Amino acid sequence: NGSSCAAAPDDVPEGYLAVYVGEERRRCVMSARHLSHPWFKALLEKAAEEFGFDHKEGLRLPCDVVAFKLM
Repeated sequence: NGSSCAAAPDDVPEGYLAVYVGEERRRCVMSARHLSHPWFKALLEKAAEEFGFDHKEGLRLPCDVVAFKLM
């Protein structure tokens, strides 16, 4: 069917996901619980506008790394 799934890297615990933040694409591991938070939903919408959905580099977020860590 053309889809594939890769196993999560060993450094990403169950219930967490890796995202790439900011211009420098810093890899951050965050709890999946934050996926439903309004600030994260807004960040996903901004990411879709800036980067689209058709890329293979992982979930990239248009946010300053320091600001992301404070959220």
